[in-house]
Amino acid sequence: IEKAAEGALLNLSHAGFAPRSQTCTIDARHILQRHEPGSFDAIITNPPFGVRIGSKMNFFGFYTSLLPEFHSALTESGRLTILTDRKSTFDQASERFGGFELRSQTRVQMGGVDPWIISLQKAA
Repeated sequence: IEKAAEGALLNLSHAGFAPRSQTCTIDARHILQRHEPGSFDAIITNPPFGVRIGSKMNFFGFYTSLLPEFHSALTESGRLTILTDRKSTFDQASERFGGFELRSQTRVQMGGVDPWIISLQKAA
């Protein structure tokens, strides 16, 4: 996990975003235990796909626990970007929660898995 966080910092640096970015490694289901509501302009997350970690996870339950937490942690116009290979499950959880609007979705190839990058914005 720490190696992934280091990689994220390196990517932010190469893109010129490092001076105005902050990364942290936490259990995203409990982000408000460490950060105040409205603390983030954007959240970018790469949760488990259930391939190496979380193969027996209830992904619908997982996503439905993440979305309210992220919604509270984001500013009024905050954005959430998530990498997932469980698009239909994520879409169902997002529709049930209803606090976000879809901005974009793109399928990518990554190490034998074809996940989706889904970008949402906090609904007005």
